[in-house]
Amino acid sequence: MAILDISSYFGNWPYWPIKTNTLQDMISLMNKFEIHQTIVASTRSIFTECGRGNNEALEISNNSSGRILSF
Repeated sequence: MAILDISSYFGNWPYWPIKTNTLQDMISLMNKFEIHQTIVASTRSIFTECGRGNNEALEISNNSSGRILSF
């Protein structure tokens, strides 16, 4: 059975530090919890710059060998 996480985020959180800031961080966390694919958004797109954040999410998706999708 494949696990799909439909609500993941990466980047800087303004209220407390988070550990998923890079593609490798996200892949390591996915592997730890046996998640096959995840759908992510950049925290930048939520808090400061929507367009730039969306581009970051697309970039991480494009470099993940199909394991990460962006929204």
